[in-house]
Amino acid sequence: MESSALKVPGLIVLVVLAVVALALAASQLFNGTLAVENSCPKLSQAGLDLDTSECPTTLGSTLAEARTSWEIEKTAVTTSPIVNPNNTPIDYQVKVTEGPTKNILVATGQILITNDGEQTPTLSSVVVNLQDATKKPFTIATAVAVKDPACDDGQGVEGAQTCFGVFGNTPEASITIRDINGNDVTALLETVPIPPITDPKFPCASAVVLNYKVEFDLDQTGLSPGDRAHIDILTTFVGAGGRGKSKSKASCSVDANCNGSIDQDNPQTCELNESEDNNVRTIKQRSSLVVPALVPVCPSVVKNDPGATSLDPLCVQASTNGLQKTINQQSEGAMDVEQVSGTASCVADNCSTDITNTATLTCLDGRNELIQGSPAGAAIQATCTEEGEPPGEISVGDFCTATQVCWGQLGPGGFCASTRNNQFGLLVSAFESAFGIPSFGGILIGDIFGGLNGPPAFAARWTSGPAVSSYLPNSTPAGTLTADLNNPIATSSGVLDAQLLTTTFNMARDDAGLFAKNSLVRLGDLIVQDCTPAFQIAGSLQGLTVEQLICVADEAVSGTAGCFGPSIPSCVVTVGPPSCGLLSNVSASLSQINEALDAVNNNFDNCTQNLGCLALPPP
Repeated sequence: MESSALKVPGLIVLVVLAVVALALAASQLFNGTLAVENSCPKLSQAGLDLDTSECPTTLGSTLAEARTSWEIEKTAVTTSPIVNPNNTPIDYQVKVTEGPTKNILVATGQILITNDGEQTPTLSSVVVNLQDATKKPFTIATAVAVKDPACDDGQGVEGAQTCFGVFGNTPEASITIRDINGNDVTALLETVPIPPITDPKFPCASAVVLNYKVEFDLDQTGLSPGDRAHIDILTTFVGAGGRGKSKSKASCSVDANCNGSIDQDNPQTCELNESEDNNVRTIKQRSSLVVPALVPVCPSVVKNDPGATSLDPLCVQASTNGLQKTINQQSEGAMDVEQVSGTASCVADNCSTDITNTATLTCLDGRNELIQGSPAGAAIQATCTEEGEPPGEISVGDFCTATQVCWGQLGPGGFCASTRNNQFGLLVSAFESAFGIPSFGGILIGDIFGGLNGPPAFAARWTSGPAVSSYLPNSTPAGTLTADLNNPIATSSGVLDAQLLTTTFNMARDDAGLFAKNSLVRLGDLIVQDCTPAFQIAGSLQGLTVEQLICVADEAVSGTAGCFGPSIPSCVVTVGPPSCGLLSNVSASLSQINEALDAVNNNFDNCTQNLGCLALPPP
C-alpha cells in the first residue's frame, strides 16, 4: 500500500508536464514559430567591419575640376524648299555658345566589407557626406546610392533610411558604385550579399569590394581649393543584427527598403529582415582630405563643318565653304557665329533632294560629354522641274505606290522589302514630320498623336521592317482597335489596319525622297477622287488629300469614332473640324474608308500605272 501511494503523485506530475508541453507546442504551431525553430539554423549575427586589418575602406584620389559646357546649333538661313536652283545662293548658320563652368570635386575610393559572423546580410544603401572640417554641423553635401526609388526625402529626391537618420541627395551631387568586375551596382544594392568569412586566417580574401566615385558641386558647398574636408561614408545593411566590430556603428529597426512597413523575418527562407533584434545596421567610415587645386576641363573646343553637299548629286549639285576653328573659353553665354555659304544647281528634271551636312564640336581634351547638340545638322530641300514649268497632268512614273502585298514581302529582293528594312528609320522620321507628332519609336496607326497610352483611343505600332512583314498582308474583316498593340501579327481592325499601314508607308516613302522621280507635289497632297470602275470612292471622302484620308482612317481605327459591335464594318464614323485639317464633317463607313485606302495604294502600283484615283491639287 505504501508503494502504491508514492506512485500516484508521480504519475500526476508526469501528466501535468505532458499537458503543458502539448499546450506549448500547440501555441507555437498556431503562431507559426515552431516551424522557424525547427527549420531555421541558429546562426550568429553578422560581424561587419569596414576597417579590417590589411583591407580597410580607403579614400583614393581626389580631383577638383572646372568643367566648362558648350552647345552647338546649325540652322538653314535659306528658305526651304528652293525650286529649280541655278547657281542659287544657299546659306547655313553655325553657332557655338559657351555654357556655365562648374567647379566639381571628384573623390574615388574603395569600400571593403568583411563579415566574421554567420548571417549573410545585404547592402541596403551607401551614403557619402562631404563635410567641412572647420565648421559644425560638418555635413555640407550628400550623395546617396539606394535601390528602391520609393526611398526619398519626401520631396521626390532620392534618399536612404539609415540608423543615423534619413539622407537625400543634395543638388549636383552624384555617386556611382561598381564591383571588382566593373559592373555598375548603384541601383542593385539590395542584391549585394555580404557572405561570412570562409577562412579566419585570411579575412580579406572574403571581403566584398566596391569601388565608388562621388561628385559634389563645390560652388554649392562653399568649399575652395586648400580647404580641409572629410568624406564620411555611411554603409547600411539589412539582416545584420546588433553585433559588429566597427567602432562607429548603430543598429536599429527601420524601414530600410521604404515599402511602408518594418519587414518581419521570413520563416520559409530563414531570411532576416528589418525588425528582429535591430537587424538594420549602419557603419560609418571617415577620411580626411584637402580640396585640391582646380583643373580646367574642356576650356577649348574645335568647331568643324566640312560644308554642305547634296544627298542626291544626280539631282542637285551643291558647293559650299567649310569651317574649322578653335574656340577658347571666354565667359558664360559668349557666342561664336559663322556662315556656311555656297550655291546649288539642278542636274536633272523632276527630282527632289536635300542639301545637308553636319557641324561637330569636340573638346580639345576629349571630354565631349560636356557638349550639347553635336553633331548639329540642317537641310535645305531643292526641287527640280522641267525648267520651272508648272506641273500638268500626272504622268505614269511621276509618283509611286505599292500594295500591302509588296510592303509585306519577306524579301530580301524587291524595293518594298529593301526600303522597309534598310530605310525604316528614315520612313519613321518622315511619318512623324508629316503629322508633326513626337517620336513613338516606330510607324503608328490609330491614335498617332497619343501613342500607346490606353483608352479611350488605341494605337498599333511597328518598330522594324521585319515586324511589318510579319503583319502584312492581312485580309481579315475591317474593324477598330480594342487595345494598344506593339508589333502585332494580328489586330481587331484587320484589313483596314493593313491598308492604312500600307498607305502610311507609301506617303512616308514619298516624303523621305526615296522615289527618284518625285515631282514638286507630295503624294500626301494629292486629291482623292472617284475612279469607277477601278474603285468606287464614297462622296464624303472625295476631295480629301491622301494625308487627310490617312488621318480620318486613323481616327476611325483608334475607336474614338464610335464604331463597335456587330455593325462593323458598315458602321458610319464621323470626323469633323478641326480634326485632320477638315473644313466640314466627313462621314463614311469602315468599308468605304478601306476602299479609298486600297485605291490610293493601287493607283501608282509599282511606279508603272495611274488608275486616276488621285489628282493634283489646285495651283
